[in-house]
Amino acid sequence: MPTYDVPGVYIEEVTGPGVITGVSTSTAGFIGPALNGPIGVAQQITSYDDFLQQYGVLQPNDPNLPPAARGTYWPYITSPRWFYLAHGVRSFFQNGGALAYVLRVGTAKNTQWQVQNQKPEPVILLQAQTEGVVGDNITIQVADVNYTGAAGVAVANPTATVTSGGGTTQLTINPANAFLAGDNITDGTTTASVTNVQGSVITVSAPLAGPNLRIADITPGPGAITFRMANTTGLFAGTVVQITGFDPTPAVNKTVTPYVVIQSIDQAGFVTLAGTPALTNTLSMAGTAAQPVPVLVSQEFSLVITQPVPALAETWNYLSLNPLHPNYVFSAVQSAIVDVLPPVAPPTANTYPSLLVQASAALPITQHGAPDDPTLLTYVDYTNALNIMQDVENVNLLVIPDASTTDYQNIQNAMIDSCLLKRDRFAILDSRPGAQQLTGPGSIDEQRQNVEAEDGFAALYFPWLQVPDPTWQPSATNVIPATMLIPPSGAIAGVYANVDQSVGVHKAPANTPVLGVVGLERKLSDRQQGPLNLAGIDVLRIFPGSGQVTVWGARTTGDPNITDWIYVNVRRLMIYIEQSIEVGIRWAVFEPNALPLWQKLKRTITEFLTRVWRDGALVGATAAQAFYVRIDEALNPPSTQALGRLYIEIGVAPVRPAEFIIVRIGLWDGGTQVTES
Repeated sequence: MPTYDVPGVYIEEVTGPGVITGVSTSTAGFIGPALNGPIGVAQQITSYDDFLQQYGVLQPNDPNLPPAARGTYWPYITSPRWFYLAHGVRSFFQNGGALAYVLRVGTAKNTQWQVQNQKPEPVILLQAQTEGVVGDNITIQVADVNYTGAAGVAVANPTATVTSGGGTTQLTINPANAFLAGDNITDGTTTASVTNVQGSVITVSAPLAGPNLRIADITPGPGAITFRMANTTGLFAGTVVQITGFDPTPAVNKTVTPYVVIQSIDQAGFVTLAGTPALTNTLSMAGTAAQPVPVLVSQEFSLVITQPVPALAETWNYLSLNPLHPNYVFSAVQSAIVDVLPPVAPPTANTYPSLLVQASAALPITQHGAPDDPTLLTYVDYTNALNIMQDVENVNLLVIPDASTTDYQNIQNAMIDSCLLKRDRFAILDSRPGAQQLTGPGSIDEQRQNVEAEDGFAALYFPWLQVPDPTWQPSATNVIPATMLIPPSGAIAGVYANVDQSVGVHKAPANTPVLGVVGLERKLSDRQQGPLNLAGIDVLRIFPGSGQVTVWGARTTGDPNITDWIYVNVRRLMIYIEQSIEVGIRWAVFEPNALPLWQKLKRTITEFLTRVWRDGALVGATAAQAFYVRIDEALNPPSTQALGRLYIEIGVAPVRPAEFIIVRIGLWDGGTQVTES
């Protein structure tokens, strides 16, 4: 706080808690098999073109290919049967989706090699960029290289003769350029540092006598160790160096080869060593045959990567495992053949030379490549993918177009469980293909009973969509474009996104056309839809006189007897409100738990809910009828505050869809009277 001592008016700016900004509601998370792209990694896309480039395979401009595939990225898996991730993503963007995350599942394996240190233990994982057995033909070689060369770089060892000023802190020396400011020099008895150089006159930190001065020995100490190099070529901050020098101390009196790491180098050639590993030897600077000047040899390595088909060879020299080094292996190697990845487990070696890479003529393959076979995918693969997708925080809609074709009950229930766990996303479920029966064994009604979602975190859509077949090729006998059936979840996610953007998440995503389709797997009548709708199955319809596919249902697969959660828009509105408030009041964590904080929170939440009400998402002629916010001492007695807890009670009245509009018509003497209810 500022101090005020002169009477007057003082202005202070106060930063408020800010407003709650609504979170995203329509980012889709897609999971499924694809032709290309990383397996088990959620990647963001903003268009179908993004999906094609990341998950499709570039095709040649070949007339034997379907017209849609020639010279483009082809994303569709058609053998041994259709898989539907690409169709789902395409339909999502066709119907208004703007942002999605895609997580590829697959059985493909990329060939892998491990580069080990001298302990040995893995320090680098190399992985072929192309999945499958083709990577088994790649060879990897690791060799020791020294940027400074085998002879190393010698430490500067100038000497000078004192021509005047012996025994003082200012000396005239010859040659005049023997020393630089920063040098540690000695007269054989006393050691001092050069603090200034003016021509042939040097100023030192302690009196020195003549007749001869030389660079002092490098001695370990508690602080940084700095000395001047005759040549710094090949040395950088982060360079690991092995020093070969003579330790003249009586306890050693021999040549030693310690390892050090360079912390910094300046323009004058002064090198400062990092504190770890510590230099424990004294290194002689006598420069005699018996005690030669220390030589520094940098410790780097090279990677040679060779691919036979197409023929390609890469050599990456002077690499380092130190992230400070300019040739840090994980950023310096930009290979077109392999990806350079960190090891699965970090290395435990903490001393040199164990920390250095182990040379190898040809690295053995640690994991052979394998082709992708999506027919082998199981419930476990999709569950693992769902666990990965849980870490993508801004996913709101969960879509697995192939879930209904492979162990639908387990996979779709895993989707529901994921949504229940996170409570920030909603699962869009597909009916099983060919579900012609409405009731009984194998029917859509049986599927609905098996995917009931606690608290209404999922919706089930029926039937499948009919779309143009991208593999169709015209011919003299085949001029009518072929069609195929795809699951509706991708298109429905796009409808959700479109309705969210145009009206709001409180609007039921129904009575809305589905774009990019030409028909339905099955057409239903009102009589057939009625029981399905009441059971929580959202039906897609084509009404008589119209060729347009329309979403004609907005119910969740929640318990129909719990009316709070039977509508899609109510569940998603509550997700929106809960997540927006959670993010918007995060600033309050660790604030003093007292009345001023309660009042700030109540104002902030009330302002947000007022905006939600004004947007038409809550029922009530006034804000007071639409919601309430309670934070008081009854909710937060001293015993609760002592536990570091703050309870906030919020009630909202969400708007529900007018699912049934009943028009009552009666006759009266003056004509026809119409009442609505």
